[in-house]
Amino acid sequence: MHRDAKSVKNTAPRTGRFDIPPVQIETTDHIALQVRCSQCGHMTQGEFPSQVHSSVQYGNGVIALGVYATMAPRRATLYQLLPMAPKRATFERTCEMLGDLFGRSGRVVSIGGGTLVNWISGCAARLARTQELIKLAIHGPAPCISKGHFAGAMA
Repeated sequence: MHRDAKSVKNTAPRTGRFDIPPVQIETTDHIALQVRCSQCGHMTQGEFPSQVHSSVQYGNGVIALGVYATMAPRRATLYQLLPMAPKRATFERTCEMLGDLFGRSGRVVSIGGGTLVNWISGCAARLARTQELIKLAIHGPAPCISKGHFAGAMA
């Protein structure tokens, strides 16, 4: 072995492989325990977590994928996930894609176009304030038309 082994570089060829593991939907079942008082008969029921609003709902990961797959074709064809199509066809293709990804998990996952519309509307509403702050940072404050001022100068 060479006395200065640290100076010897490994020149053996290398190769690597990147892959996506199989997609599997994660399901969390919430059960509200019901207990009846043996004395008075009053029924008490536990509460569901505050973020659980209906009997079936989707988590942030599924929602993000659905919104991104639906909206990406409108932003740039370079990152287009689904072929350009009329709006309705894009929604249908996104629903089909989500069903293909998550439908094989042992549970039936069927996401409709109305659900996608609700997800997109919800994301837009949550991002509205951020969007306004970005616009303000780029363009500055809106002119005060009611007092005859424009960008700080008299009109």
